[in-house]
Amino acid sequence: NLIALFDYHDPLVRTAIWELKFRGNRAVAALLAEVLFDELTAELSEREIFENFEKPLLVPIPLSRKRQRERGFNQCEILLNELAKLDTGKIFEIKKNLLIKNRDTSSQTKTDSRASRLKNLRGAFAVSESAASAGPATGRNIIVIDDVATTGATLNEAMKTLRRAGTKKVLGFALAH
Repeated sequence: NLIALFDYHDPLVRTAIWELKFRGNRAVAALLAEVLFDELTAELSEREIFENFEKPLLVPIPLSRKRQRERGFNQCEILLNELAKLDTGKIFEIKKNLLIKNRDTSSQTKTDSRASRLKNLRGAFAVSESAASAGPATGRNIIVIDDVATTGATLNEAMKTLRRAGTKKVLGFALAH
């Protein structure tokens, strides 16, 4: 249940993601969102028929408070803002605060194996208390959005957290792998 659109080794893709991730480039975010939107709508139309996967919540991979302060923005939230502009038919709902990163972790790029990436992220995500009390995850279909999925550890941990919160089904989408 992990879908990545591009190969991160492609220099153009890498440059675009760096522009989004480290500069918050909204023009690049808009272009990436267009491609992601097309892929999401195609995937959703198929899953709606065969899996009753309707009106999902789109949730960004959250940053820790420390990383958010350092960077000044969350690149996945910028991407979701652009997706919201494209969703004129309201095929999904965006919930930016549903998932939180409850502790700062080492950068996944600084870990050397899938096992160490999994260990680094274990227990790092939670469903926010305010969101949990409102119950928006229970029984809902959710799509978690990330920029890069190298081993899939981040998306897998986030998806596991959401499943424990009672979601119906969870998918992970990344711009690149």
